[in-house]
Amino acid sequence: MAIAPLQIPGYATPQSLDFSSLANLGQVYKKAEADRGLRDAFANGVPTDAQGLAQLGAQVGAYNPQLGLSLAQLGMTAGQRQQEQERQARLDQRQTSRDAVDDRFREESLRLQKAAAARANEDKPLIKEVTDPNTGATSFVRINPRTGELSPLGSPMPASQPNNPFGGGKFNEGQGKAAGFTDRMLQSEGILSGVGDKPGVQDQGSGLAGAWGGAMEAAGNAPYVGGVVGALTNNLKGADRQKYEQAKRDFINAQLRRESGAAISPSEFDSANKQYFPSVGDSAEVIAQKAANRRAAVEAMGREGGPSYKPKYTFDESGRVVPYGKKPSGNVTSSGVKWSIE
Repeated sequence: MAIAPLQIPGYATPQSLDFSSLANLGQVYKKAEADRGLRDAFANGVPTDAQGLAQLGAQVGAYNPQLGLSLAQLGMTAGQRQQEQERQARLDQRQTSRDAVDDRFREESLRLQKAAAARANEDKPLIKEVTDPNTGATSFVRINPRTGELSPLGSPMPASQPNNPFGGGKFNEGQGKAAGFTDRMLQSEGILSGVGDKPGVQDQGSGLAGAWGGAMEAAGNAPYVGGVVGALTNNLKGADRQKYEQAKRDFINAQLRRESGAAISPSEFDSANKQYFPSVGDSAEVIAQKAANRRAAVEAMGREGGPSYKPKYTFDESGRVVPYGKKPSGNVTSSGVKWSIE
């Protein structure tokens, strides 16, 4: 038998209570705790070193596993980047040491040559049979032991192509350095503009290829976390773009080290990059002008090499890099220009 609710005069009937809103209270507290933990983890910012990123990844992973894994992977990338920088620094240090040894060797060689000249009998000329390295012809010459000046005996020797196509003159103290820098610049120019009929990679500095490659290069040089992420962009560059960047660096380092003799600042490197190499938006005339600037720099450096310096490459009449001292084959002039009879 149903019992009617008790009705008490003067009192309202009590309403039923709804506890359904408390069902998700645990999830609310858990999310609040995770948010508070993430705020505490990022309170001091994002570290840039490998160890700091790894520790942050472990701390964040307790609240957001996916974000924690991403930070841990970024830490691994930072560590690899740091190891690569340390390896490159060791290579640069070894190259600097080798350059110093070469400089001392050349200075000692020059000192011995000067000492030998000082001991020579200045009043008695030397008669010697010499062979022209360009024609193979032999003749007798009179040599001044003090100055090293050659004068022919009998009829004058016919003029021939000199060892150094960029200039002549007496041997000087900086000849060895200038010759080495010229070789590096010529090798770089051969990669950029090509040797003979072989194409170069100069177009990697302009157009769409230059825009993409420049973006990758900028990402690789970005500081802090950008630099860490940018290290991965080297794998996205094509072989020609990597050749272009290496040849550009070698050319600029050879040119600026000769001029300053000291460490090259980023502003100096950037100025030389804009002066000698194509960039996105350059017209064909500007690209040709920059190539002419590189040629002028190579020729100026080569003239300092002295008369005994014989490079592996030179420029033909059109400004292209060609092997020096090789006899042309087929219908090609000595300067590398093709000809035909029609």
